[in-house]
Amino acid sequence: MKKLILGDHHRWLKVKRRRREIVLSRSEKFKSIHQEIIVNAPTILSISMNPSGTINFFDEFKSAVFTKKKIQKRGRWKTASAYIDLSRITRISVPAAVILSAELDRWRRLQNTHLRARNLSSWEPRVKSLLADLGCFELVGAQRVYPTTQKYQENITVLKLRSGEKSNGQELQQLQLDLSRIFQAFVANPKIYQGLLEAANNCIDHAYPDMGAIRPKYSYAGHRWWATACVDMRNNSLRFFIYDQGVGIPRTIGEKADWRQALSKIPGISMSNDATTIDGAFEIGRTSTGIDGRGRGLNQMREATEIADNAYIRIVSGKGDVKYNCSRNSEKQQLPAHIGGTLVEWSIPIDAF
Repeated sequence: MKKLILGDHHRWLKVKRRRREIVLSRSEKFKSIHQEIIVNAPTILSISMNPSGTINFFDEFKSAVFTKKKIQKRGRWKTASAYIDLSRITRISVPAAVILSAELDRWRRLQNTHLRARNLSSWEPRVKSLLADLGCFELVGAQRVYPTTQKYQENITVLKLRSGEKSNGQELQQLQLDLSRIFQAFVANPKIYQGLLEAANNCIDHAYPDMGAIRPKYSYAGHRWWATACVDMRNNSLRFFIYDQGVGIPRTIGEKADWRQALSKIPGISMSNDATTIDGAFEIGRTSTGIDGRGRGLNQMREATEIADNAYIRIVSGKGDVKYNCSRNSEKQQLPAHIGGTLVEWSIPIDAF
């Protein structure tokens, strides 16, 4: 066996180290390209039951996806990809599921990509079932996921989420057809549907103000809305939801001098926070005829709940969360942060149809 002299041994070690450096460099480059920012969802995703954790999650979601954060590996900067981990959710509300689906849809549309659901076997079955019923996986271009035998909740039927541009009423009409297939009495009272349709259109018309006046924090996926409904036989109610990703009712009202002036004239009403601003806007919509279309729309939304006992409307917009019942009493709370748009929920007893 030939022995290496000292000089040859040093050269051999140098070549070996260099080869190892090349292998490690290639490995680091591969890792840096696929480096991810992981955003973990809370165990309870609900604005009512966990407002702080839920809103923080959506803020982190949008920051990771839309700000194109950079990571540094071996002296080079790379754009990090984002991974939204939903496997920790054990309980999710329908409103939170609507917002989550809308944010996933905006991600898909703005980045022109199909999203992929990972590790579905580790998801809570009820969470997976609700998102499957909503059609969330199909909406974002992911593989189709069929609802499990374990439903979201017993005696609750959730309809497929519909989405359209500002002036597109066809998808809302399709939602009406979806409702009529499972709840025939819905078509027997077109006044309710028409009130919801007019109010929804008016709300959406004001969701996305002129870009020159108010700049959004994150780009819009068009002037788009997302809507669904659920029939809750357990509570004997029909709940209708519509969500937009605009700047919110308090922000648009705060930009208008006529609204600020009108609010200042109402006793006990102020613009001290978003919840009181929404509360005042409903009062203006009820009493004033000299205000713009937003006032009429708010009035229509409220009137749609005055047809029956136990009906209510809930507006979550900006940092405000306001709920009105049929007797015009309101419940207000200030949220820890902006929800990223406006969510409107109507609940009408089935007996009213």
